[in-house]
Amino acid sequence: MHYRVYGNGPRAVVLMHGWGASGEAMRCLVGAFPSRLAVLPDLYGFGKTPHPDHPLRLSDYVDGIIDLLGRLGIKRAIFVGHSFGGRVAIKLAAVRADLVEGLVLINSAGVRTKKTLAQKRAEKRYKRAKRLGLDVSQYGSSDYRALSGAIKSTFVAVVNEDLTGILGKIHCPTLVVTGGLDEATPPATARVIKRKIRGATLLKIDGAGHFSYLDAPNVVRRAIQAWQEEKLC
Repeated sequence: MHYRVYGNGPRAVVLMHGWGASGEAMRCLVGAFPSRLAVLPDLYGFGKTPHPDHPLRLSDYVDGIIDLLGRLGIKRAIFVGHSFGGRVAIKLAAVRADLVEGLVLINSAGVRTKKTLAQKRAEKRYKRAKRLGLDVSQYGSSDYRALSGAIKSTFVAVVNEDLTGILGKIHCPTLVVTGGLDEATPPATARVIKRKIRGATLLKIDGAGHFSYLDAPNVVRRAIQAWQEEKLC
C-alpha cells in the first residue's frame, strides 16, 4: 500500500480518502494535527496502490491499514476517514480498538438510512428492466458504472456491508462531521453514527456537501483541533 508522510511527532494520525480519490485528497487536513506524524495512504485500487486481480472486502482494507501501521512502527493513532475511508475507520475501530486513539468521520459512509423517493423509483426501474431482460448497465451510481473487473465486485461488496450493528463496539473519542447539503451520505447517516457511538460529537455544516472538508476547510480544521484539545489532551 503506497502512502505519504507529513510532519513528525511522537503520536500519529492516519487520514483515509474516499472512493475514487487518493491520499493526497486529505492533505489539506494535515494542518489540523501539527504535533503528529500524518500518514496518508492510497487505499487499494486508488492513487499509486493497485487493486489485486480478485475482489476485496472491507476487512481487506482494514487488514491493509493494520499492516501499514506495523511497517511504520505505529502502535496507536487517530484515524480520519472521508466517505469510504470512514467505512474503513469504523470497522478498524470496532475490531482493533487497541490501535485507535480517536476517530474523525467526515461524511462517512457505512450506515444504511431510509431510502429517498428518488432512490425507490430508481430501484423499481432497475428491477423492471432486469425482469424484462433489458440492458441494466446504465443503472447504479456513477461510481459503479465507471468500474469494471475485480474492483467492481469490490465496490458491490463494500457498499452492501452495513456497519450500523458494530458502531456500538466503538468506545474511543469520536468526531462526526456532516454537510447539510450532502446527498451521498446525508445528515441522517451522521445522526445514526453519533447516536450509536457513545459520547460522539456531531458537527453539521449547513452549507457544505459531501466533501465538507473541502467546502469548509477552515471550519473542519478548527473543529478537529478543538475536539483534540477537549477529548485527547
